[in-house]
Amino acid sequence: MLAAMYYGIFGGLLIPFIPIIGRKIGASNIEMAFLMAAPYITSLMTFLLTEDIFGKGRMCYVVWFNVIGRSFLLLMLFIYSPGYYTLIILLFFFLSAFAIPSYTFVMKSNYPDEQRGRLMGYVRIGMAVLWIIASWIGGYILNKETGYYRYVFPAAALFGILSAWEFGKIRIRREVKAKTKAIPVLDIIKTPFSDRAFLRFIISYTVFEIGFLMAMPLYPIVMVDYLRITNLQTGALGSVFSFFWLIGFFFWGWYMDKYSIKRVMTLFYLIAAILPFLYLLSFSLPAIAIAFAVAGFAIAAIEMISVNLITHMTQPNLVSRYSAIHITLSGVRGGIFPFVGIGLINIVGIKMVFLISAMLIISAAIAVSSHQYYISSSSHKA
Repeated sequence: MLAAMYYGIFGGLLIPFIPIIGRKIGASNIEMAFLMAAPYITSLMTFLLTEDIFGKGRMCYVVWFNVIGRSFLLLMLFIYSPGYYTLIILLFFFLSAFAIPSYTFVMKSNYPDEQRGRLMGYVRIGMAVLWIIASWIGGYILNKETGYYRYVFPAAALFGILSAWEFGKIRIRREVKAKTKAIPVLDIIKTPFSDRAFLRFIISYTVFEIGFLMAMPLYPIVMVDYLRITNLQTGALGSVFSFFWLIGFFFWGWYMDKYSIKRVMTLFYLIAAILPFLYLLSFSLPAIAIAFAVAGFAIAAIEMISVNLITHMTQPNLVSRYSAIHITLSGVRGGIFPFVGIGLINIVGIKMVFLISAMLIISAAIAVSSHQYYISSSSHKA
């Protein structure tokens, strides 16, 4: 719980402000695409650490990659240009991504499938409350002077490092620390094609992410260029996001435990489609506030899909591999479609990009809800 609370302070002081501050200090459209795509692009190499190749136990990867990645944020003290700002954010996300397959393994080992979603929701309470408070504090400080990010972000990094160290104190059940060979890349790539349920999941999720990702860099551009949003308003919107993120963890934890993967994914896609539709309808602060609420609710589902649903699709010894495949494919998509969205602005206009985004996400919902794309591997659920 203490690790989650530290992470709440870390996230609240950092995550809501990354794209907004980037734009305000002069980030170009392409740099904005990099900032928004960073969590995806930097996950491309996670498949290299699906196994315990050093024989140190999974927790070693979770702790050290997060500590090193967050330590790069300390360099923000010396960063003034948008180019270096973008580079530091990319390095932070790149190193943090290597921890995700092992984090999934830890969650699978310590918490039973039928309870994991609900338990994860409970752990997030303290984290979300502190995230909300930290977002307000960060917004207040940055509203005094945008350049104060050089102090706010390193302060956030210290709490992030404390979070990783505290999480490392968790003892993993049923783990034998033994050095294992890395799985050949070709074997990892072939995995989805030998599991039809997982392949169907990957197909529908690809359609969703194409739509979701092409609109991502456009949101902060609208907020800064069209609405002239203040940093205090950014902090307030970050709090809205966090509140509905917390509600989302409870809802999705309950919903994933109760219903089939097919039903979960259909509802998730339909809710996610609301986000670009809101930007399509209006460039106004009330619409953006609702969009942040929807985004928080949807992002909670995305995080729990990566950790909770993936664990239902395979055996414990393959969880890290399936997780890495899912994350790496998201990285491939994240390295392409935010830039497609930026490119389309000059061709069809920003509003039309939001429409295309929404229609693609709805297409994913239609696909996964059809009999042909039924993806649940647990048919006992409704």
